[in-house]
Amino acid sequence: MVHRERLLFYLRANLLVWLFLFSPSVTIHAQEEEKMLEMFREFRELYEGGAEEDFYKKAHEYEEVLKKNNRLSDYYKIKCNEGFYDVRHMHIYQAMKTAKELDEDVRKNGDTEYYYLATGLFGDVYRVSYDTPKAKRYYLEALKQVGNRDPKFSMTTYLNLANLLNLADPKTAIAYADKSIDLAKKIDNMEFLSLSLATKAFVTFLTDDDGKNFDLIYERYSYLKSRNDPGFNHRYDGVMDAAHAAYNHRYDEAIEIIKNQHLNVDSALSVIRVYTLAGDVKSCYASMRSLYNDLDSAFSVTQNANFDIISTERDLMLSREEAASNRELIRSMSHWIIGLFLTFLIIYILGRRQLVRKIRKQNKELKNALDKIEKANHMKLHFITGMGRELRTPLNVVAGFSQVLSSPDFSLTEQERKEMHERISENIDKLTNAINRMEAFSKEE
Repeated sequence: MVHRERLLFYLRANLLVWLFLFSPSVTIHAQEEEKMLEMFREFRELYEGGAEEDFYKKAHEYEEVLKKNNRLSDYYKIKCNEGFYDVRHMHIYQAMKTAKELDEDVRKNGDTEYYYLATGLFGDVYRVSYDTPKAKRYYLEALKQVGNRDPKFSMTTYLNLANLLNLADPKTAIAYADKSIDLAKKIDNMEFLSLSLATKAFVTFLTDDDGKNFDLIYERYSYLKSRNDPGFNHRYDGVMDAAHAAYNHRYDEAIEIIKNQHLNVDSALSVIRVYTLAGDVKSCYASMRSLYNDLDSAFSVTQNANFDIISTERDLMLSREEAASNRELIRSMSHWIIGLFLTFLIIYILGRRQLVRKIRKQNKELKNALDKIEKANHMKLHFITGMGRELRTPLNVVAGFSQVLSSPDFSLTEQERKEMHERISENIDKLTNAINRMEAFSKEE
C-alpha cells in the first residue's frame, strides 16, 4: 500500500514537472500559429477587396514574418499571390519585378521544387501584356517544372492556357480545359471542376455556331450547380447564362446579362460573339471598334513598361544561362576528373602487370643462372677430384722410380735403369698433359 502511494506521488510530481516545462513552449507555438493564421486572413481580405496601399503593406509584413520563421514554402506562395495581385490590377512592371524577386529567392535558397511559381507568374505577366507566344512558353515550362506536386497550380495553368488560346487555337484551348477537368475529377475538387467546365464552355461559345457542344457542357454545369455543393464556384454563372440565352436566340437578354454582371471573362468579346450569332453586323462592328480602343489603351499602358520588362527578363535569362553554364562546367570537370582517374587506374594496373611479368622473368633467369652456376661448381669439383687422381698417380710413379734410381741400396742393370727412365718420362708427360688441361679449364672459367 505504501509502495503504491509512493508510486502515485512520483507520477503526479513528474506530470507537474512536464506541464511546467513544456506547456509554455506549446502555448507559445499555438500563439505563433494563431498569429500566422490571423495575418493570412487579413492578407486574403485585402487581396479580395482592400486598398492597394494596405494590401502591399500587409503582404510585405507577412512575407517578412514568414521568412523570419523559416517558413519558406509559405513565403514563396504568398509572394506569388502578390504577383497575381499585380497582374490583376495591371501593374505589369511591378508584377515582373515581383516574379524576378521570387525567382531569385527560390534559386538563392536552392528550393528548385518551387521554381514553377516564378515561371508561372512570368506567364501571367506576358498574358496580360498580350504577348501570347511568351506567355504560352512560360506556362508550358511551369507545367514541366511542377510535375505532380501542385495539382491546383497545374489546373490554374491549364485554364490560363485555355483562355490564352481561346481565339488563336480553340481546339488546343479546349484540350487544356479538358486536362484541367480530368485533374479536378481525379483529386475530387469541385471548385476547379466547375471553373474548368465554365472555361471550356466559354471557348466553345466563341467558336461553336450551332451550340450543340455548348449545350452538353451547360447541362453538365447546371447539374453540378443544382447539387448545391459548397465547393462549386459560381464565378462564371453569368457567362454561362448569357451564352445559353444567345444560343436560344434571346440576344437582348444575353446582352443585358453581359452588361449588368461582372462576367470575369472578356465582356467585350462576349458582346461581339452575341451580335455575331444575332447577325447584327452594325452592332458587332461598333463593339469591335470599342474593343480595339480598349486594347490600344492597354498596349499604351504596357508599352511604358516594356523597356523595364525587357531588361528584367534579360537579367533573368542571363542568370539562368550563367547557372546552366556553371552546371555544365561542373559536369564537364567531373567527367574529366573521372576520366583522368580511370586512365591513371588503367595505366597503374597495366604497369603493375608488366612489372610483375618482368620480375617473374628476372626471377626465372636468376634461377636458371643459379642452376648453371651450381652445375658448373659441381663439374669443377668433379674435375678437380679427377685431376687430383690423375696427378697423384704419375707423381707417385716418378717419385718411386727416382728414389730407386738414386738409392745405393738397389743394384740395377743398365736395361732396368733404362726402363725406369722411360717410365719416369712417360709419367712426366702425363703430368704435363694434366697441367695443360687444368690451365685450359682455368682459362675457360
